[in-house]
Amino acid sequence: MRLRACLAVVENCFKAQLQYRFNFVTGIITPMLSIAVLWFVWAAVYSSSPTPTLGGYTFAAMITYTAIAVVIRSWTYLDTESRIEEDVKTGAVAGTLIKPVSYPIFQFVSDTGGMIIWMTSKLPFIIFAFFFLGITGPVTPLFFVSAAFGYMINYFLAFLTALCAFWTTGNIWGLRLSRQMISEVVSGALMPLSLFPLWMQHVFSFLPFQAVFYLPLTIYMGTLSGAAAWGALAVQLGWLGMLFAATYFVWKATVKHVVVQGG
Repeated sequence: MRLRACLAVVENCFKAQLQYRFNFVTGIITPMLSIAVLWFVWAAVYSSSPTPTLGGYTFAAMITYTAIAVVIRSWTYLDTESRIEEDVKTGAVAGTLIKPVSYPIFQFVSDTGGMIIWMTSKLPFIIFAFFFLGITGPVTPLFFVSAAFGYMINYFLAFLTALCAFWTTGNIWGLRLSRQMISEVVSGALMPLSLFPLWMQHVFSFLPFQAVFYLPLTIYMGTLSGAAAWGALAVQLGWLGMLFAATYFVWKATVKHVVVQGG
């Protein structure tokens, strides 16, 4: 897709978001409620802990980690799966496939446009967190690179899940929910993976989910710095390469499947 076409898709996403002002307002309020609950939870945990640190995090560091996680964990709930699922059920996907645009790229641009708009609703929370919760900024600008990689990895995971709609009756609600719940737990979106037992951390290191949230967040906190931070970026690039290849080949197979089914 050309840049002008991509910008047009983003503009349409912005207009669509404005039609649902309640959702936009909810995007402002929800993070406030989430961090309020989590602040009291972690305060109780740390007050009962015999040590001032948990998993290498002080209470202040944990609040910073949690606040940033609250902002970026919305990536887990992209519209990719539900939108493609609905397109397959209604048959609207046929009209999109015959257009002179790449279907995967079109979906990526649509989701990215929606995500940018959705992230703007988090600005009041970010300001609140910096001034009233005392959270700190990223230790290194590499965080923004890592966060972009994390977003793309999550998109590929969501898109691969969505492609299952082409191979089934179109109903992937359970699969979509499972992907989201697994990502919530093992990606570090809820809490640092360093709080898990070592054997679980070892298992999680072989999964792509930690590259979505945990690696960007540890770079943000400075837990990974220098060569370790660059190593984390290399891990993310590795997952990006593998998931891109998987998406490419699965999409090619899916297109052939749709053509055959269509007669």
